[in-house]
Amino acid sequence: MEPIKVQADGVDLDVGVISEPFMADWDNDGVTDLLVGQFSPGKVSFYRNAGTNQVPDFTFTYYLLADGADIAVSAG
Repeated sequence: MEPIKVQADGVDLDVGVISEPFMADWDNDGVTDLLVGQFSPGKVSFYRNAGTNQVPDFTFTYYLLADGADIAVSAG
């Protein structure tokens, strides 16, 4: 499979050198969203899919939270 560029908010998504994407219907609206864990700054970004599963339209929504604070894992 050839790599494709993914956009969020109309701009090519740049998640750094080391990242881990995960697709899931995170907000339970029937459409697959994008979650990306990043090595630096160690946060997990949630990109809501405002499009369809066939033609996604991702928009940065928020970093995942725990107890009201961004989830962050240090590299050290």
